[in-house]
Amino acid sequence: MSRLVIPLFLLLLLAPMASAAYSVKAPGFIYEVKYKVLSNGNEALIPLSVIQLGVTCGMMDCWAEMHEDEEYLLLFSGSQLYLLNFTPVLLSVLPPYAPRNVSWVDFNGVKYMNGSWYVNVSFLAYSSEAHDGYKLNYVLRLDTKRFCAEKTNVNWSQIKGSTLTDEIRDWKIEIPRTFLLSLKNNSAVQSGYPSADVLIVVNASNTKWLPRHFLIVNQTQFPVYFMLKKDHQVKNITLLFLNTTPVRMRYGYYNAKTTGIPGYWFPESIKIVNVASCKLLANETPTTATTPTGHQNKSICGPGIIVALALLPIMRRRREGKEI
Repeated sequence: MSRLVIPLFLLLLLAPMASAAYSVKAPGFIYEVKYKVLSNGNEALIPLSVIQLGVTCGMMDCWAEMHEDEEYLLLFSGSQLYLLNFTPVLLSVLPPYAPRNVSWVDFNGVKYMNGSWYVNVSFLAYSSEAHDGYKLNYVLRLDTKRFCAEKTNVNWSQIKGSTLTDEIRDWKIEIPRTFLLSLKNNSAVQSGYPSADVLIVVNASNTKWLPRHFLIVNQTQFPVYFMLKKDHQVKNITLLFLNTTPVRMRYGYYNAKTTGIPGYWFPESIKIVNVASCKLLANETPTTATTPTGHQNKSICGPGIIVALALLPIMRRRREGKEI
């Protein structure tokens, strides 16, 4: 097991202090961040997972265990990064028997075929009053020009998908080596599917339960990003910032010296967009949902609905419910 300590001055050079478009408080002893950059050559969809790991102890030993897992889907147009909120379109395709509430969302896969993006989505329609819900799974065809999607009747295995590329508009997509440390067996990045997997801690005492490579971060923020390269030009595209100001943990394995990561935020430059139903949208112009500068979470509005940022598909993993 190896580690890498990221010095403060290096990351400050890479990422100046940034304000937030949206922030999440989710304390964890250990964070794992995974993402893939799936490009068709003109734009890219980026599945992003932010996982909080806790420490669970038995009679004789302790081990790292997943506590929370938030999943996002981002769109990069080549110049602008968007955070896609699928809650509106999922509400529009709920069956009549399901509660009118989307509790959590999983992005199981992304494919590109015949000029269209397809997204395999699982989610929970949950009723807090009834303490029950339904697990649903749909294949959506995503229109990135109008920010809308529609449910299809296509089986996911039947979508072969086109060959994706590791370039976007003549810029080469690269994942920094820092974010490849935690890939199992030091596996190489698949051609056309630049991907990342990294374990991050702020306290070395939390690392003895980790079976893979990890980073020990010793500054107040940690940028998660990928790079675009062309000739001698390099651009860093920041997906999110981890708030790595150590916070004392008050649950699970705990002692006076144990600290963890308090949460993360998306950069102010990102645009939060509600993905509407293409059928309901008709000829309306999609509305980009943004929030004011700062770490306070504000409500956002989309076409024909009212959605709070709390309804973004990042809900905690509440898996109860009937699977459909």
